[in-house]
Amino acid sequence: MKELWRKKEIRCGIWIALCFTLASTAYLAWVYHLMTLVSSRVADAISMIGGYLFQAAGMAGAVYHMKRKGRQGVFAVMPAIPIVLIPAVFSRALPAVLVFGMILNLLCGVLSSIYLLALAETTDHSMYGRLFGCSYAASVFLSWMISLPGKGTMLTVVPSVMVTALLAAAATWIYRTLSELPGKAELPEKEELHVSAICIVILLSLVKNMGFSFPSADITAGVNLELSRLFYGLGMIFAGILTDRDRRYGAVCTVTAMVIPFIMISFAGESVPGIICWGIDYFFYGIFSVFRVVLFLDLARKSKNLFLAPMGMLAGRVGDALGTALCMLMGDSRVLLILVTAAFFMITMVLFGRVYLSLYAPEVKRERSEKEIFDTFSAQHDLSTREREVLRLVLEEQTNTLIADTLCVSESTVKFHVHNLLQKTGMKTRRELVQKYQMMTYTLEK
Repeated sequence: MKELWRKKEIRCGIWIALCFTLASTAYLAWVYHLMTLVSSRVADAISMIGGYLFQAAGMAGAVYHMKRKGRQGVFAVMPAIPIVLIPAVFSRALPAVLVFGMILNLLCGVLSSIYLLALAETTDHSMYGRLFGCSYAASVFLSWMISLPGKGTMLTVVPSVMVTALLAAAATWIYRTLSELPGKAELPEKEELHVSAICIVILLSLVKNMGFSFPSADITAGVNLELSRLFYGLGMIFAGILTDRDRRYGAVCTVTAMVIPFIMISFAGESVPGIICWGIDYFFYGIFSVFRVVLFLDLARKSKNLFLAPMGMLAGRVGDALGTALCMLMGDSRVLLILVTAAFFMITMVLFGRVYLSLYAPEVKRERSEKEIFDTFSAQHDLSTREREVLRLVLEEQTNTLIADTLCVSESTVKFHVHNLLQKTGMKTRRELVQKYQMMTYTLEK
């Protein structure tokens, strides 16, 4: 257990799960309270248009702050959420509920930026999808467990404040065990690709929400929100595993899921149980969520600008808000809604094709080449499985301590494997080993 805890990725994953549970519990408690004060339609407009836009503003503000001052003071956001939640859910005056609710959404947005930056910094890119998807899935499961004492019903005011306070305390403690966030960012490369990617995420989220935007009226009618969100977790685990296996699989799966909004529109007015609509849409929403986050985590890594990491969720929140607004405006005219959704779908596909070719197509040959070179080098020198793992980390210029941390072994074990690597390759130092590998890479690529 201690060995697992030593791995920074594990701590980061647990922390993200706690942060998302904290934010989602606070947000849902506010929405539930809001539904007791206004109609379901007004509650949807306030929470899923105003609330989402304030979350996006919080993410943008957090990125701006951390680019200038690092993570100074950002840990205060976690304990601030339960404090702001108190007036947001206890007050019966609508203006106070609105004001403190929007501050709450702003803080949730800040928190999202913080953990996405930490994810980009602490995790290898080959684990982005799984770590993000599984962390969110764990959070969804935890939220469902929290709701069970109330027999599956929505969280009441007092328990929600107590739960968020405990989550904030746990998240703050784990946060202090993670390393410093990066300082000033380098200028990003291929800025035009980033703009196209932002547009794609906004459009994907917009089209999805035009098809189905989780109306509050369904909750009032008896849909169990916490139970239906379990499908969200399943979708994220599925998408995370698929995306890490091959980014192209995740991208294609996301495009395929674009048919779901049209199915949801066709369900409107039909006698389809609400829990089925929520379950289907949440599953595919999980796929969208993983894609839009991993897309920008990859762009952040490639451009050496970690502050791009939250842009996927930020753009997604803007798209969610716009899609909900359009769905509400045209909800009474199914034909018009289908036509407008189809128009946005076609624009999305054109932009998606451009980004796919720019981002993923060139990688196919390069990634295959890197794997072939590594396998060839390892086979030539008869390296064991463990020696290959150590070699990969040596080539990344990691120290023995970091390698031991990553592989959950002792530092003396790492030194033993490094010694064997040098003997088998006929090198005297690690630098010579890296140079020999680079020379082989250059030769084979030619």
